[in-house]
Amino acid sequence: MKRGWNLGLWLLIAGIITACSTTQASESLPTLAILPSATITHTPTITPTPTATETIVPPTWTDTPTPTDTFTPTHTATVTVTLTPSVTRTPTPSLTPTPSSDAYVSNPAGVNLRRGPSTLFNPPILTLDQDDELNILAISTDGLWYKVQTLSGQVGWAFAELIALYRDLSPDLPVEFIPTPTMTVEAPLIIDNSGGVVNSAQTTGFELGGQAITFSYPQQMRDAGMSWIKRQIRWNGSDSASVYQHVIDSSKGNGFKVLLSVIGDQNQLAANPTSYYQSYANFVGDLAAGGADGIEVWNEMNIAREWPNGLISGANYTQMLRTVYPVIKSRNAGTLVVSGAPAPTGGFGGCTTAGSDDDCFIRDMANAGAANFMDCVGVHYNSGSTPPSATSGANVGSPNHYSWYYQSIVNLYISTFPGKQLCFTELGYLTGEGLGPLPGSYAWAANTTLADQSNWLAEAVRLARQGGIRLLIVWNVDSTGYGDDPQAGYAIVRPNGSCPACGALRNALN
Repeated sequence: MKRGWNLGLWLLIAGIITACSTTQASESLPTLAILPSATITHTPTITPTPTATETIVPPTWTDTPTPTDTFTPTHTATVTVTLTPSVTRTPTPSLTPTPSSDAYVSNPAGVNLRRGPSTLFNPPILTLDQDDELNILAISTDGLWYKVQTLSGQVGWAFAELIALYRDLSPDLPVEFIPTPTMTVEAPLIIDNSGGVVNSAQTTGFELGGQAITFSYPQQMRDAGMSWIKRQIRWNGSDSASVYQHVIDSSKGNGFKVLLSVIGDQNQLAANPTSYYQSYANFVGDLAAGGADGIEVWNEMNIAREWPNGLISGANYTQMLRTVYPVIKSRNAGTLVVSGAPAPTGGFGGCTTAGSDDDCFIRDMANAGAANFMDCVGVHYNSGSTPPSATSGANVGSPNHYSWYYQSIVNLYISTFPGKQLCFTELGYLTGEGLGPLPGSYAWAANTTLADQSNWLAEAVRLARQGGIRLLIVWNVDSTGYGDDPQAGYAIVRPNGSCPACGALRNALN
């Protein structure tokens, strides 16, 4: 009778549990992609956020033992047996132990422990692994770094965004100030089959430029304090460099240094990568000989729109750099060689040959030795809806992803390539003010005004001048396209010919 009653109650509980099961929809992180040539599509993709599933463990019912008679010998005292029921009708919740440490490493790739709160404190003391336990000792004045102690007693500084706290420490956490060291980058010496060429490219300092589609507003660019112009070339595999000499000459004739972003043909590359790398190297080497002040080797190689599907990897791209770099330097040792900037995105969930998140893509580049075959690390950033100093608060479904924040992008790339400066070959802020509603996939910028665009570009320049950034190219100067890819919304020269951001940019350089 008791067994039947227990079974009925168990079936009732199981029914309730089944009825309470729910599923939760996930969002996809927008992919930030740049269309070929002048067409730039950079839509961040929302990374799906795993949803914890609560598992209810049914209670275990224990039958009350049946008392048995106890035989008491006549020569001893009688023992009285007390039977205590052992049935527990309310399941006892499991207790989660309170962690003894303050925090743990949340980044799957781990985090570098440094002597101070900046990626300029090189080399790192050591690299901590994901889930390593830490105690938090202090926070940096800018709030971006924690002073931590490992369980083994090692003390250093770690980037706060890659650390997860078990509890709120803010009321009692002391603030420490440590001066950031000045970064010095030495020009490398090439020793390979090029015969050994000394690199004379300027690899320190800071300069400002803009990407022009038509190059119709050189005076506005000069008014903004720009000394560089970026132009993009898509090579068909057969044209000689002389076909594009006018691009170099017109840039220099207007008083600008010229950065050429050179994209080739995916199909030709896929057919014979090794042979294509050499042909491409010869072409960009001729551009360098023609006076190009800088060459960006390809563009957004981590997405299939720009690099062959099935061949996408940081290691494959490094093979191209390895071939191209000595050829450029042998033709013009003063040409600044910039690695192609990946599309900043978390939409692929890692690195695959069909598409890759930029964080693991650049780690693959670094592991393959890419730092030896570039003067500057190419970076893109054009998905900001917050000021450059912000590291949180984006009005998106994935507000914790680094690609929404200028400073987070900077920290990621400098920490991956310590000792190398960054070249932002695209940096822009989108606003639809004066142009009309933005497309739905760009709704994150709906509240950004022209004043925001001006102020944020100027703030990015001021931050870049503090160190670690060699070149900042504003995306863009003069685009007029405003459709599914609203390039004109990034343009600093607006349809009426005005340039609200030009004065702010000039002031940021003073």
